[in-house]
Amino acid sequence: MYRLSKTASYSLIVKKSEFISLLFTVNSEDEVRERIKQVRKDHPKARHVCHGVILHGNQPIERSNDDGEPSGTAGLPILEVLRKRNMENILAVVVRYFGGTLLGSGGLIRAYSQSVSLCLDQAELTEVKSVLKSVVSFPINFTDPLINLLKNTTILKKEFEEDVVLTLLSEDESWLEPCQTLCSGQFTVVSQSKVDIEIPIKK
Repeated sequence: MYRLSKTASYSLIVKKSEFISLLFTVNSEDEVRERIKQVRKDHPKARHVCHGVILHGNQPIERSNDDGEPSGTAGLPILEVLRKRNMENILAVVVRYFGGTLLGSGGLIRAYSQSVSLCLDQAELTEVKSVLKSVVSFPINFTDPLINLLKNTTILKKEFEEDVVLTLLSEDESWLEPCQTLCSGQFTVVSQSKVDIEIPIKK
């Protein structure tokens, strides 16, 4: 899955109609409502303010709104772009200023889809990965060889008490057995949990 790093915008002109795409990170229904309300306030003369939203969490939400455009020609095409790009926790709003020429259903679908797609192309995104977060402990005399065994993990924190305590991130547990073997059973996994991390996408 992918998330937006920061707000993005893009303007597309189709037969004198302007389609302004705005992308926002959202984490709740309240945020969605507030963002749409603010966009309407910022564009009081716009003919249509359509949107698609994908929220993941305890109660996942996917929905869209055509805001007066023919049914299925605006909100749903916006939402489909977000789905195909595997986006989450994102609101895409497209503001349309009518240019005087009717585009027809096919033209509207293409315009709304293209404006959001082009906006995503130039937006800053992160990839969301689920990884294993582990807290481990071991006698201090094993520190150097163990650090070498853990070179393919990301060590977040080192604590030196009676034993060494490390907090680390990894894609799997492939490091566990070699570490336990090296320490002759004195390598302890204190806790483990799955966490999501965000990795910036390089353009």
